[in-house]
Amino acid sequence: MKIHRNKHFNTIIITKKSILIFVCLIVLSIVITVMVFKRNDTNTQYASGDDFYSLLLSSQLHTDNSDFLSKISEALLGFDFDKPETLLTNYTDTVKRNYDYLQKDMTLPEQAPVQTPAPTPVPVEDITIAKGISLSNSTNLNIDTNNLINSSLGYTLECNSPEVLIVHTHTTESFTDNEQAKYTATSSDRSTDETKNMIAVGNILADVLTQRGISVIHDTTVHDYPSYNGAYNRSKATVLSNLEKYPSIKLVLDLHRDGIVRSDGTKVKVSCEINGEKTAQCMFVVGTNVSLTHDNWQENMKLACKLQNKANELYPNLMRPINVREERFNQQLSTGAIIIEVGSNGNTLNEAKNGAKYIGDVIASLFGK
Repeated sequence: MKIHRNKHFNTIIITKKSILIFVCLIVLSIVITVMVFKRNDTNTQYASGDDFYSLLLSSQLHTDNSDFLSKISEALLGFDFDKPETLLTNYTDTVKRNYDYLQKDMTLPEQAPVQTPAPTPVPVEDITIAKGISLSNSTNLNIDTNNLINSSLGYTLECNSPEVLIVHTHTTESFTDNEQAKYTATSSDRSTDETKNMIAVGNILADVLTQRGISVIHDTTVHDYPSYNGAYNRSKATVLSNLEKYPSIKLVLDLHRDGIVRSDGTKVKVSCEINGEKTAQCMFVVGTNVSLTHDNWQENMKLACKLQNKANELYPNLMRPINVREERFNQQLSTGAIIIEVGSNGNTLNEAKNGAKYIGDVIASLFGK
């Protein structure tokens, strides 16, 4: 290596000879290291890098007669064969922390279980609303219920083709699970579980009508989930599809459950006792032509009045007053279309099933089945 000087700066020139000597020294050191390592550990083989790493952590490397190798490795690499973990721990703090962690007892301290606060129960009020053939009329229409009861329907149920369609615009409406369970303040009163929502109630009604010789289509399409808005438009499409496929359909029954909540948050159960069974009261909801064209509303009202009258004969407390509304609720699609509210959000599922069972009996009896 030569240094040339001038009055402005120094110039360092590294010759090829200097580079060659330096490289030779490095190669010689490596060769000596490898030879000594092989001589002292000829029986140790590693199938993979993981095996070698495991041996490092378990301190199982052979170190017999390795003083020379230890000195070289410690001087060049900072790695002591007597302490193989130094290959890792001398380089990065992160690796050292991980190694130290491995040496500790891996048993985590026992943590106290998370205490979930008990939900605040919401009181449920149990009432019975039974007023015979009376109406809950939110319109300005005058309705002669006696005349409608004594008038004949324009259809009967007597063929083997499907004649009753059961649908659920608000399919996910649900009930409490059992007699003891109380709703909580966070309850949505809805479920996508078909064994707990309106589909379960519709299954009972369909079974009763079928057993009585009436052919039923129970369409279990979900219309209010994941979006609640637009449910009636979606259920309208379902009804139209079934009417096109089964032109023999006479009755379109849209099963719901009511939602009754007092101003203080109390939920109201509408119930009665029939044949020793706690039963959800039911209610017919009939749309009119107040808001939109609805040529069929009087025929639908006639069906509701006749069913109400028959229910009063068979099960006097089963029915709440008929609810007459300004909206159509898709009932313009058929002369035998009504909504049936089976219980409320304060009723149990079993009570609602009982209500559906007795409503099925009322419908079959009205048509002589």
